Amino acid sequence: MVVALQRRRVRPHSSRTPSPPGPRSRRGTPRRIAADPRTLLVALPAQLDESNAAQVRADLMAAAELRPVVLIADLSRTRWCDWAGAGALASAFGRAAGAGIQLRLVLTDDSVRRVLSLNGLDGLMPVYPDVAAACAAPLG
Repeated sequence: MVVALQRRRVRPHSSRTPSPPGPRSRRGTPRRIAADPRTLLVALPAQLDESNAAQVRADLMAAAELRPVVLIADLSRTRWCDWAGAGALASAFGRAAGAGIQLRLVLTDDSVRRVLSLNGLDGLMPVYPDVAAACAAPLG
């Protein structure tokens, strides 16, 4: 039996640091809500999957380190979420709850809601249809 080996094409090394790919790599920088300075909002990417789940988890945990009363994870742009993304949200929820911080989710996409429902996360974390509703909800 003859096995043909494929040669991998190697690109020449460049001194430039490659720019990160599109919207999947955007960092979720926490932003204070003007109406309530005790609330932080972190906008999450359009895809929340294995490729960026660790970064999303780190962003949410970094926001929790700022000790807000309420941390809103804005998934209104998110159209895809897999098990790794759900795991990142669950991990951030555990850290926030341990610190006495309410983690609230803003969900608009049915497929993302279904993934969170299959994992039982929608029963743990409060889900809101938009940021205004998440901000307006009473502390509890």
